[in-house]
Amino acid sequence: MFKWFFGMTPRPVFDRWTYWEKFDYWAPFWGVTIIGVSGLMMWLPQLTAQYLPGWVFNVAAIFHGEEAFLAVVFLFTVHFFNNHFRPDKFPLELVMFTGTVPLEEYKRDHPLEYQRLLDSGELEKHLVDAPSQPMTKASKVLGFTLIVIGLTLLTLVGVRFFTSF
Repeated sequence: MFKWFFGMTPRPVFDRWTYWEKFDYWAPFWGVTIIGVSGLMMWLPQLTAQYLPGWVFNVAAIFHGEEAFLAVVFLFTVHFFNNHFRPDKFPLELVMFTGTVPLEEYKRDHPLEYQRLLDSGELEKHLVDAPSQPMTKASKVLGFTLIVIGLTLLTLVGVRFFTSF
């Protein structure tokens, strides 16, 4: 993959899920657990203090804030890059809004799965009509609006994080 980033080899071939799609899927579970447990500890301090020492509140506050910051930064940098800003996806990935992927894009992004479906004769049952023009246009408007909001929030979080010390 790194060699491909620098143009030294052809694009790697992936099956159903790429490593960045798996990472995008599993990363929130870790964050939700840390933010949830630390937030619950701080929300119910009397209950927490019955079982744990006082220094745990300091650790919980640090974990809670750092994980929240990490989640925001991850979402609006790594996730945005993988799903919208990669050269083959730029400027916007519409699959989230339309629920469809153009066949040529599917062949390029998941060639092993495409070939497996083609060989097994199951490809036809996965094909759907392309989204309508109004749906595509509305998806683009919504997508760009959300990206602008996300990048604005990332900027504000970064400014606050780096100027609060």
